[in-house]
Amino acid sequence: MPGDWGADLLTRSNAATILLAVEHLEAPAVAMAKPPYRPARRFSLPSGGEAIGFVATVAGPPASRLEVELVDVRSGTRRTAARIAASAGVDAWLAAEQPGALSGDAATLLGTGNAVYSASAAGQPVGQTRITILIPAALLSAAVRVEMFGSRAGDGTPVGFDYLNLVRDFLYVAVIGDSVLWGNGLEERDKIHSLLAGVLERETGRAVVTQHLAQTGATIVPGVGDAACPAPCSGEVPPVPTSITLQADLIQRPDLVELVLMDGCINDVSLRRILSPQTPLELLEDLTWQFCDGELTELLRKVRGLCPAATIIVTGYYAPVGPDSNDDALQAWESARGFLSSAGGASLVEALAQRSELFAATARVAMQIAVTQVAAESALAGVTFVDPGFGPENATFAPQTLLWGLTRDNPVFSALNLGVSLFPEDPLQSMRIRACFQAQQASGLVQCLYASVGHPNRAGAARYAEAIIAALRAQGLLTPVPVSSPGP
Repeated sequence: MPGDWGADLLTRSNAATILLAVEHLEAPAVAMAKPPYRPARRFSLPSGGEAIGFVATVAGPPASRLEVELVDVRSGTRRTAARIAASAGVDAWLAAEQPGALSGDAATLLGTGNAVYSASAAGQPVGQTRITILIPAALLSAAVRVEMFGSRAGDGTPVGFDYLNLVRDFLYVAVIGDSVLWGNGLEERDKIHSLLAGVLERETGRAVVTQHLAQTGATIVPGVGDAACPAPCSGEVPPVPTSITLQADLIQRPDLVELVLMDGCINDVSLRRILSPQTPLELLEDLTWQFCDGELTELLRKVRGLCPAATIIVTGYYAPVGPDSNDDALQAWESARGFLSSAGGASLVEALAQRSELFAATARVAMQIAVTQVAAESALAGVTFVDPGFGPENATFAPQTLLWGLTRDNPVFSALNLGVSLFPEDPLQSMRIRACFQAQQASGLVQCLYASVGHPNRAGAARYAEAIIAALRAQGLLTPVPVSSPGP
């Protein structure tokens, strides 16, 4: 075939831009699919202030057509970087151990608040270009997306761009625990840790790097088959059980972690026991003390030792069933999961509400004792218990519920012929249906399909996040909200 059709494809003006490599930037210390970067090189400007610089190697459009734009991730504001003549001198200057004063067009433009770039294919493989990008430090907000592209649509929108996220600094967070902190039924943006990350980024100006290791069904005490969940792994439908104790061991670079968000003990006590009229109240109370105090204390000691610089937030639980829970919905939930129900179809509400409240109240006290004990043992960063503050009216199937419930309007679940007429209402139903029918998954089929029910919905997750944020403000880790003075 005449010519190099591959090179021609790569160098067309409308070819997509592909980011291949970066220089003079630092990625997070933990593995991420599309990591943000923080600048590794800062330098002073003759006119005052600072700038940062880096090099991106891309494939795609010819160097002559490449453009660079900066997008503020929070506001969406766009800034077009000014192009300067490609100069090996600027590249060499940036790579120097101690760059001297920058001069020429680049210095002038940077001094007036403009980002600049140069693009050169000299000395590069066919179809590749080195882009040297210099940005005034004042333009670097909490997160800036640097887009590189070779063409625009008719309305000026970049076409076929690739990008990198540039941030001031990283804030490392680890999330370990069970389905509450995984966020069953919640889309990623609505999960507790995501809501928290948004506030942390806005108020600290740092990019939150989260290791989200929590998992549905996780216990503190390792059980049979306890193993690290293979990547990619969804905590909604895990193929193997990963105990919270093992999750703690899986935290990457624990020495860098500044915040640990964790829970644990409800699955050790067992939701099946809590939501069974046959469970003696004395046994339920004893088990709650055993796991929510004794075992949680040992887990906290382990996490404290692994993450010495981290503030540890331990979130509490709530009563899954309350006195105002709907009896018909409760019967359907019990039936679908194959849990024990009361004889003759009598109301489950009273028995399960009593056991739910016993567990929640006992766990609240036991977890506070565990947290207080570990906090007193160490002079390191604090350990704090956070109660989400759910009341009986917020229980599953209650009038003011903060938990996912059931719906009759679900044609996808209806087609499964499960022998029930009420189905999960959360937005992840389709994902769970696909995952739950896989050959390998850690829970039973119907329990897997109904895994969202009884877990915090969007409003419930927001309530958890608000309680955590309030605790961080009380500790001075976030700026306290000013108290407005009363009017005249």
